[in-house]
Amino acid sequence: MTSPVFFTAARARRAPGGRVPSRAAALVARLAPALSLLSPLAADAQIGFEDATQAYGIHAVVMTYGPTWGDYTGDGYDDVFIGNHYARRPMLLRNIGGTGLLDRADHVGMPRGGDRHGAAWGDFNNSGWRDLYVAVGASAGQGTGYNQLYMNSYGEHFADVALTAGVVDSLGRGRFPYWIDVDNDGWLDLFVGNEDSPNRLFLNRRDRSFAPLPGAGGLGADGLWIAAWTRWDGDRRMDVALAGSYTHQLRLYRHGGLDGFVDVTAASGLPAQLDWIQSLCWIDYDNDGDQDLYVARGWASDLRDAVLSEEARLSFLFHMPREREMEDGLDGVAFHCAADTLDLDVQINSTAGPERIFLGAALEHPPANPFTLVDGRHIGRPPFVAGAHLGCYIWQEEAGGPWFVHCSTDFAFRQRFGAVIEARGASITAVEWTGLEAPACPEDLGDRLYENLGDGTFRDATQAAGIDNPGSSRTAIAADFDNDGFLDLYVVNERDPRSLIAVNQANCLWRNNGDGTFTEMAAACGVDARVPGTGAGAAWGDVNADGFPDIYLTNGWSEFPFCLGPHKLYRNLGNAHHWLKVRLEGRSSNRDGIGALVCAVAGDLTQT
Repeated sequence: MTSPVFFTAARARRAPGGRVPSRAAALVARLAPALSLLSPLAADAQIGFEDATQAYGIHAVVMTYGPTWGDYTGDGYDDVFIGNHYARRPMLLRNIGGTGLLDRADHVGMPRGGDRHGAAWGDFNNSGWRDLYVAVGASAGQGTGYNQLYMNSYGEHFADVALTAGVVDSLGRGRFPYWIDVDNDGWLDLFVGNEDSPNRLFLNRRDRSFAPLPGAGGLGADGLWIAAWTRWDGDRRMDVALAGSYTHQLRLYRHGGLDGFVDVTAASGLPAQLDWIQSLCWIDYDNDGDQDLYVARGWASDLRDAVLSEEARLSFLFHMPREREMEDGLDGVAFHCAADTLDLDVQINSTAGPERIFLGAALEHPPANPFTLVDGRHIGRPPFVAGAHLGCYIWQEEAGGPWFVHCSTDFAFRQRFGAVIEARGASITAVEWTGLEAPACPEDLGDRLYENLGDGTFRDATQAAGIDNPGSSRTAIAADFDNDGFLDLYVVNERDPRSLIAVNQANCLWRNNGDGTFTEMAAACGVDARVPGTGAGAAWGDVNADGFPDIYLTNGWSEFPFCLGPHKLYRNLGNAHHWLKVRLEGRSSNRDGIGALVCAVAGDLTQT
């Protein structure tokens, strides 16, 4: 929905009845006869990706949500925006002719502050320049957050007009925004998915301002902030699937015109209750002309303890809920190290202030954070009561003896303690963890694929399609990466929810076999992404405009320190298959053509 550029191959299966919509906004691209002679992808054909992260000048290792591609300069090359998380500065990577990505956020009017989450590109004023809406959090629900609407001025500067446009949504815990033309008036409207606060649907007034639709037109329910928009029932109006990871709900809404959105979940055959949904993705995987639904599921990694012990480095994240029946009040680690000094970075609730860090019996605070500890300088256990006092307490009993790091909660709020401990020139040994709670992971976290039967109902096709993702998913995105005419899936996985050991799981690349089944090929294609951090988000784009979709991946989910994973750019190596790129320009519809149905026709074959 955020990048109205479509890639398609010249090979597809016949749509039942050859159905092609008659609406003017739909585009039928008829390929030359030569392109219709493609054969199925040979087993030895080149398919794969290369890690182009460094080659394109990307060096980010930061907590983040996901990326979104959009050509904001109008030069024909896809640019990338990444909001990052909490107070981290955003990144706006301008594409330099397909050869590099240069961060221009500080040069185009985007401020550094703000708890940015998801973002979406869309030309809301039909100016021909793509604008950007960014959802902002609300201090974990304890304050306010002002969403941002950056109006694009000729690809050179952005101005935040959210306040005058009426879309700040200051009381919403913004997670993911979506541009759609709900009323089909040719102007983009805005849906904002909020966590623990009502969703919002803003109708475009056509004068650079928006009017909130009461109850979000039937989509305002709390806890359903994950959305995927499409025209799943074949009419001319946009429908939506909504989900909430913590509320364990899945809902399907049909656009009912003047009646707003109608919940048709019960009649659709989709399950109304499904645990830990993290992402929804519409994909016509069987090329029958209607949209099927992929549901990515995963257990939240920031809701459990996690540790990692390396030769000269210890990392931990202690999650301490406020419910006493779930937590004993104290987590910690003891270890030996022959080094004279240790380097530490300790954060409590993602805040790095030293006032809650206490050293030795004297309860000293480090002068700053990160900080250095010297052997024998902080002797004696600090006087604190576990479960009553809040802080991170560090000491030795004697010089040369083991180090102790204990974290205590006061149960006033959910607390998260994160730390990295590094030794200089020596190993860390005899590591003993204490107070860790074993992950209470749900038994069934498997992803789901629901086939649209074309009559308003869906069936579970997961097993028949060969989908068996062993990981804990965060994001699912669809594209035809090998240009064989069948849409494929890339699924971002995070850390193993069944283990205390904080190791990022391999991602999945599900290649469509063209017969209703998929084969997992992430490792074979070089995009399994076994990297530090925690898998977060990904987006398909075409960084070098060669017609083969590339992947921008972030690994900064969760809390410190396991949010410190690298951004990755995987450039598609391509193959001999032909392709067609369609860049829509609406006349009676919205300028970006968001919501249009694109069909590629090669002889009697059609791909939607």
